[in-house]
Amino acid sequence: MHACFTPFSPRFSALTAAATLCAALISAPAWGADPGQVAQLLHVERLFAILGRESEDYASDLGAEFLGNGADPGWHDEVRRIHDPARLQSAFEAVLADELKDDPLPEITRFLSSETGQRMIDLELDAREALLDPRVEAAAEGALEAAEAAQDARLGLVRDVIAAAGLVEENVAGGLNTNFAFSVALAESGVYAYPVSKDEILAELIAEEPALRDEVTLWLESYLMMAYAPASEAELRDWLEFTRSDAGQALLHAQFAGFDRVFNASSAALGHALARRMMASSL
Repeated sequence: MHACFTPFSPRFSALTAAATLCAALISAPAWGADPGQVAQLLHVERLFAILGRESEDYASDLGAEFLGNGADPGWHDEVRRIHDPARLQSAFEAVLADELKDDPLPEITRFLSSETGQRMIDLELDAREALLDPRVEAAAEGALEAAEAAQDARLGLVRDVIAAAGLVEENVAGGLNTNFAFSVALAESGVYAYPVSKDEILAELIAEEPALRDEVTLWLESYLMMAYAPASEAELRDWLEFTRSDAGQALLHAQFAGFDRVFNASSAALGHALARRMMASSL
């Protein structure tokens, strides 16, 4: 699962589930119970390459908001270093391996290595990459509105997957945590004219939680409706069954733990880097 197993951010972050259980258990090739193989089957190298490209847009947004020069090459270089795909991937895989060491790896690898499992993962990654284009993101949101108006049964299935995987809750929590790490780093660096406490930062983030939840829900639903469009209803139902299984839940837990570790650290690093540039520009 990638859309259901990766970090959210309209510009920078989602999750990827895995895929069809029945076909996976019947026809998947034999894989050993190795967490490293799970990362390989999830195509995490491609995923982190996409996340690295998302960070380019994120750098422009932050630069424009805080520095007034979103296109500054030095700032973009610093953001690329912080979000270096190979480094983040390595950190993620270390957490994934640790989290999965006592979990049902044979069931997970059988499912992920099936033809349907690989197809569904590719669909999520293809859609995630397509969303790098703001026009595609707008079209996906329009398609979601049309599906809601038509009471499309497929939307109900997609929402069932989102609920079974806990995607809204996990992504809201992840978004709050990364925003907290970023904001604390800014405050600790002394960029504000007055001291800002962690309690004040937390209170502000809690006040913004409802808006973040709405944004996460819209993003997940539009993204996954687009990603799963080529999948059959049977594939989606099998996907949902795996998501609800012990193996699917174990995989989700491990992926969320990995993304939390990676993006909390990178968000703090980004906050410190931005603060340094803000203070330098004010001299």
